[in-house]
Amino acid sequence: NFCQPLFKKILTGHRFTVSRIPLDTATCPVFIFAKGGFMHIKKRGKRYYAIYRKNGKEIWVGGDTPEEAVENALRPKVMLRDYADYYLSHIDVKQKTLEAYRYALQSLCKAVSKPLNELTTIDLQNWLTGLDVSARTKKDYYAAVRTALKRAVAWGYIQKSPHEGVV
Repeated sequence: NFCQPLFKKILTGHRFTVSRIPLDTATCPVFIFAKGGFMHIKKRGKRYYAIYRKNGKEIWVGGDTPEEAVENALRPKVMLRDYADYYLSHIDVKQKTLEAYRYALQSLCKAVSKPLNELTTIDLQNWLTGLDVSARTKKDYYAAVRTALKRAVAWGYIQKSPHEGVV
């Protein structure tokens, strides 16, 4: 039963309780109390979804594994701008480098205002394409954003960096 180890692993660090763990592994209608209500997991094709209700609306949050789906559903949404501020205040670089990173991240934040975990490769590609700067500056901006996104993965804010695949 994949549900048993899943919840033993995920329960650490999150405040919710398992209300029922089924014996049937094919359907795995595990209900956990989270986000002010009940959440359950479903498998559709190769993806798993953590499903819960918010303001009367059913919310589906996906992942490649059941753990990832639940983690994605429970992870608080951090806005890109808030992450950029946090990142800039927690890196140890020279002042000139910090200013260059700040310009790059401010540019991205102006173009894309969404939670960090919803940032996509297409968002980054559109941002780079829309920049009215030299090719060298685009390369420097992209390098700064790529570094910030890699750090977001290392710090656990996102599972995978959307910079991979940007041309």
